[in-house]
Parts: sequence; C-alpha cells; structure tokens
Amino acid sequence: MTRPESSPFRIVSAGAAGSTAGITALPLSDREWRVTDDRLDLDDGLAVVAFIEKAGDRFEVTELGDPVRFDFFGSLDAALGSLAAKRAQQHTAPVIDLASRRSARRSFPHAM
Repeated sequence: MTRPESSPFRIVSAGAAGSTAGITALPLSDREWRVTDDRLDLDDGLAVVAFIEKAGDRFEVTELGDPVRFDFFGSLDAALGSLAAKRAQQHTAPVIDLASRRSARRSFPHAM
C-alpha cells in the first residue's frame, strides 16, 4: 500500500428541511478511500459507511450496511456524490443502543 498524497476532504450534501449530511473521504492509498459519516464520532464503527477503490478506469464503491451494496462510477466525484445524496435522504439517525428502549427484563428460572 502506498502513502496517500492528499489530506481528507469533505463532501456536504443538502438534506431535507435545510439539514446537511456530510461525509468525509480519507485516502488510504492512491487507489483507496474510507468514507465516514460526519454525524457520528470517528471512534464509532458505524461511522464508516463505505470504501472506494479505483479499479482500472472505474471506481468501485462497497457501501456497508444490511445488505452490503456494490456499485461502480466513472469518477471519484460521482461516487462520493452518490454516497452523500443517500446519506442526506436518511431522515433518522442510526440506532446505536437498543438497551434503553427495552422493557423491563423478565427473570427466567434456570435449570441447575
């Protein structure tokens, strides 16, 4: 892997009702980028939303989620624009911890 030549750059896309959904593309090498969602802490694994790899004359996007999605674009700008637009369309934040939403736990007898 070679050392990246440029610093991270940020793409911002306007969302619904004037909100913004920003993504940051961090070059991992001259052919690879890690894309993160600016709404989440970088320490949070959910912040990583995609990886982009230059494959020949195309840019392959591996978008993390359920399900994992793969797509190809003719330029890095097109790939990042598509990811930013998808993030802007999300009207809800990712659920990080459901424990606070659970009802009181029931106790169950255990066999001994």
